[in-house]
Amino acid sequence: MRRLAAFLALALALLLGAGAHAQGKPVARTILALYDGQLDSDIRFTAVHQILEMPLNHLGLVVNFHDLRQPLPPIKDLEGVRGAIVWFSGDVMPNPLAFIEWSHGFIESGRKLVMIGSLGVANDRRGKATPVESINGLLQKLGLRFDERHVEFTQDVRVVRKDTSLLDFETPLPRQLPAYDRVVRTDARTQAHLVVREGNDSATDATLISTHPNGGMIVGEFVHRGDYTTPIKQLYINTFEYLRRAFATDDLPKADTTTLVGRRIYYSHIDGDGWRSQTQVKEYAQRRAMAAEVVLREAVAAFPDLPVTVAPIVADLDPAWFGSEQAQALAREFFDLPQVEIGTHTWSHPFDWNFFADGDATKEVPLLRKYPRRPGGNDDDAWTPIVRRAAAKREQAAAYEGKVLGSQGSYSVPRAYAVRPFDLSLEVNGSIDFLNRLAPSGKRVTLLQWSGNCLPWEDAVVATYGAGVLNMNGGDTRFDRERPSYTSVAAIGRKLPGGIQVYASNANENVYTELWTDRFFGFAFLTQTWHNTGQPIRVKPKNLYYHMYSGEKMASLRALLNNLKAAESEPIAPIAASAFAELALGFYSTEIADLGEGRWQIAKRGKLQTIRFDRAIDRKVDFARSRGVLGQQHFQGSLYVALDPADPAPIVALAASERSDVPPAADRIYLVDSRWPLEGLSIDGRSFAFDARGFGPGEMKWKVDGAGRYQILAQEGERTMESFAEADADGILSFTVRTRNHAPTRITVRRVAGI
Repeated sequence: MRRLAAFLALALALLLGAGAHAQGKPVARTILALYDGQLDSDIRFTAVHQILEMPLNHLGLVVNFHDLRQPLPPIKDLEGVRGAIVWFSGDVMPNPLAFIEWSHGFIESGRKLVMIGSLGVANDRRGKATPVESINGLLQKLGLRFDERHVEFTQDVRVVRKDTSLLDFETPLPRQLPAYDRVVRTDARTQAHLVVREGNDSATDATLISTHPNGGMIVGEFVHRGDYTTPIKQLYINTFEYLRRAFATDDLPKADTTTLVGRRIYYSHIDGDGWRSQTQVKEYAQRRAMAAEVVLREAVAAFPDLPVTVAPIVADLDPAWFGSEQAQALAREFFDLPQVEIGTHTWSHPFDWNFFADGDATKEVPLLRKYPRRPGGNDDDAWTPIVRRAAAKREQAAAYEGKVLGSQGSYSVPRAYAVRPFDLSLEVNGSIDFLNRLAPSGKRVTLLQWSGNCLPWEDAVVATYGAGVLNMNGGDTRFDRERPSYTSVAAIGRKLPGGIQVYASNANENVYTELWTDRFFGFAFLTQTWHNTGQPIRVKPKNLYYHMYSGEKMASLRALLNNLKAAESEPIAPIAASAFAELALGFYSTEIADLGEGRWQIAKRGKLQTIRFDRAIDRKVDFARSRGVLGQQHFQGSLYVALDPADPAPIVALAASERSDVPPAADRIYLVDSRWPLEGLSIDGRSFAFDARGFGPGEMKWKVDGAGRYQILAQEGERTMESFAEADADGILSFTVRTRNHAPTRITVRRVAGI
């Protein structure tokens, strides 16, 4: 019963959002992404998800996907929807006339529509052409008209107008432009960002990129270089800037998942793959140590200030599968460390999740010969009845085998181990229960880390919430010399109707080592991704995500240690991986209400604690009109506002600011930045107090009222520590608090009288 109650509380908090509804005028922050499920079997494969959802998330927008094969949602049911986006890859769609009619009502309701790619609405599935007047009736809403001409050969086409604030972003437009449908501007309110001309005839001018008060349009293949088959794409267009203009997000406070208490977030998690592998690292190889032991000693225990989630594969621990007492002893050692959070990397490590979605175990029977056999055991007993059923439909089973071998292009079997038939409950609940039995008192599994292709079907995602844990993995974000583009930076997660799959914020070492076949030093290049996703736009936290097999080779271990040392040396806010997953869910649930006069209320945000205002160098927090705000900081032209977790529905008010290069003046003490998360701030004149808990030294910086000496009292249980610090002439008070084992601490700071 306690587990059920815990799950219900978690589900309500995470899926529905915690806290009261925001009061005032709701701020719409949802974008409806329309796609054709016949062309893209999962939203993960859509162009919007792969290329545009990340910048939309950065702009504070949540993306909900809708399959055009289903009836379009009634306009009256679209509360909270700011706009819609559709990226057509052809001139055919299920019902173009219905889409056009719906789009009229959508735009007339005050929402914005962005159309990208081909016209899309030109024909239906049966090849019936859509009347041009119907197409132009829709385009007119965007200040455009299609003049019924497709320009296939572009040798003599030249650019006559180009908005350089939008274009030539990661790569310049090609000398020979892509083919396009000729669309012309008809409304003075339409901003033409790219206009091309055939030869010298101005009558052939076409507006290929535009924005309008009702949305915008990008005609043809003018978003990025490369197509679906190209592993490396680069953007012609600044997607952040284009989407900002098209969806008019300047007035939208942004829920931010990169920053906590004024610092960039850091978190780390380890998948259990390679746990039992014998290491080649010399001093450990002499006694045939497991790779997991190398990671434990060199990369986890040696860095007590950096939290990490360790997620074993239960099959590697359970002696009834492929485990041993030695493997379990290592797990207990990991779990005993105070900086280690416990995760699960499932029981049998599925590679191809969708292979198991239909629940038909017989299709795995032809593949059983390919799996490793359990030493000294008999794997056949649990399979016997299924093998018998499979024999009755041998032809069907053979057909399945062909599909599995081609799945994802790299898996010859759909999971790592098959001692028993696949069971979703065993993968989720069973693995959690097994690992909980190895956990010390007070610790439990908090996170399931997806395995293999990290493409679980919806019921699998829902199962994690049903088991009372969070989930993470997928995304494969990488941004470096080999993948030099924001198109390789993933969204926050994959939003399904029944639950959210939270993506890891960075790719793991498998991606850097040619699937663990070459360049075992490659993970050292992770720091390039950390840099590029932090400058000139902070779009991701720092995430160190790897496998136990990083402990196999000296080159991979050195790369891992370089990354750990880089993280250790930088100003970060280190948190557990589950804390980031919970924070990410808060991004989706957050509600924002405009209270007028530069005030907003933030509600149902879960564990998300940062609201960002872009283009805000001339603004600061008006603390007198705010509530539940810890502090503020200007960075990259934006204002980051740290919220107090103790307030379920804080209010943020802004005022004019004279400068942004130093912490702005305020009528009360406020936080500038901290390594530790804080909450429950109370201020009494020149004294203040709060609760804090974190990893490593509790470095923090506050803006106080001028220079002076301050006493800092840190109460950790029955132990009190006293120190003193001086605020400088600008009123910046910096100090560090240290505790044992990341214990909760009550910190009181007082101005010393008479100094």
